[in-house]
Amino acid sequence: MIMIIFGSLTIRHLHQSLKRIAPSTIEIINRQPLQRRKTKDQQLIGMMIFQCIYFCLLSIPLSINWIYTSLKSNSEINALQSAKDDMFVQIVGYLSLTCACTNFYVFTLTSQLFRRELINLFKF
Repeated sequence: MIMIIFGSLTIRHLHQSLKRIAPSTIEIINRQPLQRRKTKDQQLIGMMIFQCIYFCLLSIPLSINWIYTSLKSNSEINALQSAKDDMFVQIVGYLSLTCACTNFYVFTLTSQLFRRELINLFKF
């Protein structure tokens, strides 16, 4: 929820900062079709929502593991159960780490705007 709130505030800030730019620049921005600006906003919001969902899906198992570990800390477990728990911890840990590493790929897959800007970056 906090990611969505701050992402929405960031997009709102972008809109407000465009209104504060020098008048000559505002005229150029206002010439852009309204539909094009709405498309950019929709893509930014889509990227933000997808990133939040992606982050939640990869972070929830880690939280569940911490809760499970804290509940099972007083009980006695055998070697097999301990090995299963350790394997689950390793898998969940790697999944939660991939979330931070794969944002580039997620953005590339979800936004045509991001792909276009990436291609323009490599052209220059």
